[in-house]
Amino acid sequence: MAQTQSTPFLIKTIGQALNVLALVSTSKAAKLAIDVFSKPRKGKLVSDNLSFLSQSEMIQLEYNGLKIKTYYWPGVKGCVLLAHGWESNSSRWEKAVQSFQEKGLGVVAVDAPAHGGSGSDYFNAILFSKFIHVSILHYKPEALIGHSVGGMSCAFANRDYQYPFLKKIVLLGAPNEFKDILSRYSSMLGYSDRLIIGIDNEIYRRFGSWPDSYATANFVKETDIPILIVHDKEDKIIPYSDAIAIASHCKNGTLKSTEGYGHGLRSSQLLSDIVSYICK
Repeated sequence: MAQTQSTPFLIKTIGQALNVLALVSTSKAAKLAIDVFSKPRKGKLVSDNLSFLSQSEMIQLEYNGLKIKTYYWPGVKGCVLLAHGWESNSSRWEKAVQSFQEKGLGVVAVDAPAHGGSGSDYFNAILFSKFIHVSILHYKPEALIGHSVGGMSCAFANRDYQYPFLKKIVLLGAPNEFKDILSRYSSMLGYSDRLIIGIDNEIYRRFGSWPDSYATANFVKETDIPILIVHDKEDKIIPYSDAIAIASHCKNGTLKSTEGYGHGLRSSQLLSDIVSYICK
């Protein structure tokens, strides 16, 4: 949720209203709480994004009737798939695309559900993993790079489908425990214990698993694919401890720690290191 002067009051008001509703109907309040949690306020395409993205081959795919917007820059040495994070879109990858193209690699970027040019009114990491899966089957990339929850979604997709042509995965500032993300959100809005239990039950009803079963560390431990985990020690969005937990569960993982790049991890030197890792 974007921060403005009125945002703290709005957050508090939403939380109080849903706590009151939970006294009458916990299930209804929980459904609304998840809708608030899942609806991005930013990330749609604007004119500034289009000058870069229009240089690609824009290809529309589909999952369960939802549009998947993909952007493809052809290459001669395989393909890399890029998955952005929350309230972003594929335009975040402009410098990465240029760097990979200079090495002769093809690049495909995927807009997440309810982001960029893709469909759906709501976002969650599981749905994004399905979008990524459809895109992987279409483009057959040799490497996946995901930023933030995009990294989590890449890990989910790889665990669920095990692609024989995939050789490397890079997770940039990826969260580990979904339940921790949910807990920070519930705390921010001041949700009552009654509502929090209702939210857990609603997630189980929708997805067939409890929130604590969705952890990136659990989804990477079953793959032999080399995984590079990149995380900044000063990340204020996703704690550095998440990266340590993910790396500790990898069969073939490497943790690259940075300082001063924050959650965005935007650095020409870091990008050069990632390109070298993918290309070697």
